[in-house]
Amino acid sequence: MSRKVWYQLVDEVTRGAFASTWPASVLSDGVHDIEDLTRKIQADYDHTQPRESNLLSAVAPSQLRVYENREAYVAANSEPLKPGSPVESLGGYTNLLIVEVPAACDSEAAQRKALLTTLEWREPTRLCEGSGKDWKYQGASDIVNSLKEPLVEHFNAWKVENQAPSMHAINLVLSGQGTGKSRMLDEVKGLLCEAASQAENQEFLERMQNAYVFNVSFENDTAPVGSLWHPDDPRYGVSYRMLYQLTKKKLNWAEFLNRVKDTYGKLFVTIKDVVAMLAELESVDVKDLTVILCVDSLQNLRKNSQSCDLYYALDALCRYLNSSEAFAVCVGSATVACHVEYEFGSSRQARNYLVPPTLCGEVILKPTTRLQRQLVDDMDGHGRALEVVYDAFRSGCAERWEQLNSTNVFWEIWELLEKKYGDLFQAIIFRDPEFCRSVLIAVLSRRTFGAVSAIGTETCYMSVDKLQSWGLFRFTSEGRLECAFIFLVLLIRSLPNCGEVDNINLTHSMLYWQTFGHFVAMFRQVKSVVYSGIPVSLDEFHTGARFGPIDDIQILEPTSRRIEDSDDYCNGVIRVEDMTTIGVKTSGTPAGDTFARVHLKIGENDIQCNEVIQCKLVEATNISQSMLEKTRGEAVGKSDVFLLITTGEVDTLTLPGRCGIVSKAEFDNYFGPFASRARRNLAEIPNINTSR
Repeated sequence: MSRKVWYQLVDEVTRGAFASTWPASVLSDGVHDIEDLTRKIQADYDHTQPRESNLLSAVAPSQLRVYENREAYVAANSEPLKPGSPVESLGGYTNLLIVEVPAACDSEAAQRKALLTTLEWREPTRLCEGSGKDWKYQGASDIVNSLKEPLVEHFNAWKVENQAPSMHAINLVLSGQGTGKSRMLDEVKGLLCEAASQAENQEFLERMQNAYVFNVSFENDTAPVGSLWHPDDPRYGVSYRMLYQLTKKKLNWAEFLNRVKDTYGKLFVTIKDVVAMLAELESVDVKDLTVILCVDSLQNLRKNSQSCDLYYALDALCRYLNSSEAFAVCVGSATVACHVEYEFGSSRQARNYLVPPTLCGEVILKPTTRLQRQLVDDMDGHGRALEVVYDAFRSGCAERWEQLNSTNVFWEIWELLEKKYGDLFQAIIFRDPEFCRSVLIAVLSRRTFGAVSAIGTETCYMSVDKLQSWGLFRFTSEGRLECAFIFLVLLIRSLPNCGEVDNINLTHSMLYWQTFGHFVAMFRQVKSVVYSGIPVSLDEFHTGARFGPIDDIQILEPTSRRIEDSDDYCNGVIRVEDMTTIGVKTSGTPAGDTFARVHLKIGENDIQCNEVIQCKLVEATNISQSMLEKTRGEAVGKSDVFLLITTGEVDTLTLPGRCGIVSKAEFDNYFGPFASRARRNLAEIPNINTSR
């Protein structure tokens, strides 16, 4: 049955009766929720005569805010009823609905003036929210060097009003998740000031020191939730987030958007408009203003086409950067480099690409035990991963871990990392063993790639750029893919034939001391797992080592190998007939030899021969040609593969065929992600009374 729904119009500013109106009502026919009600109330005034006296002519139904009654309206922190809230029994004559009419701003100028009264300069909220936000910043000098030249060129072009895009570099911080992009943006004012200082231009330096910083983010509290005005017009995504920083009364992001649309609907505020408002608020001529605009997490705007939000956001930034009355420096960040570069297309816009520094974890966490030092190394300088270890140390885990089995320690760290890198650890693609094998080969072989190079199989693959965007991977300037050891273990364990690795317990051997010979054997064993059944060049299998002639020689590991301690090796004779084992000579010094029977493919021929890796740890002695020849002659025959590993220096040597050397210069390249463990096994010989 139809009934009257009673309401009272009130003024947003005075909170009293709007335009001296009395309580009024509309019939409930067709009124099911608050949205229906506001439409009916607005339409109810449409017949008012004369038409110019229509009290709600400048108000859209969605601008009317409805409260359950007067008590709800005046209550502290009261919220209006949501558009979808049912009307039902609301709006009785003795319990009127309160309908607030927004303050009238009939012109764009009037709305701008009203908006200004709600703004003030507010220092930006930090973009980095992790526990490492206050760590001493590392790598500043390299970043300053990268900033200085394009920054000076940009400033000089701005001074003479040269608006050529090629003169105004936009700075882009591109790296994977958890590598320090947000932290770099938080530090960028100091970095820019140092770059200006080194330029020895006092005016330039003073401008940077007095710059206003805007921090804009497209994730967390201000993640993209649709554009402000129209779903196909995202150009204002940056400017309204700048405006949000300036608001006196802090609302959440959704509330702020609704208030701006409802109250200042005639304004379309650009980056230029926000800076002009800032100049007015600070009583400064806009030409005397310097602005640093930091835009974080641009990758969240990507929608696989040039009409996507990312394109328009970058376009808005560059248009302002090139023609700004104020001096502006723009710095953006994203996890995916290719998408950002794609959006520039053939643009002449100058770009200055920056990479966050790889952190030295020992400087930050100051580990005191072998276990602690190795866990820190396992994070490979990734800031978010180091935060996990840092938080664990602070909570007392470090002391408890010293008493635990190493495998338990590993999985505890793993669970903590999973909370920080959920997307990476839960990605279905890492459940595909052959994809994991391809990633491991890419890392261990130290092959070079382009950012768009695909890694994987024909049916399961990913670009290098996408892979490094997940975090715990790093794409180096030389084009190589690196992976934090903690994640490398997961990849190895995902392989179908990794069971042989478990016979020496990979995690235990990685956290606690072992002889260097056993360590080298373990490293060789991992390669047998990764390359099992895949012919690979001998040079790539032992990548990082220097070899004599080995052209057209491939090695084929038919299966993964197990390690066996053995003294059954003398005078170049190895009594190992199958290719499933790696022998470690246990007698003599801790730096024992490792030996195996291997299958080589040389052109069309398949042969079997011996492979011996000899460890000659002579830090203070250079390896001479005669020493190499003598050592090789005592170890293998001429047709065998021989590799000498030494921490000593090496003269210029002539290496015979199938003979290689890993000296001090090649040590880190050869062992790759295992290098810190290799050095630790050499440097930290344990106390037999306390080691496990």
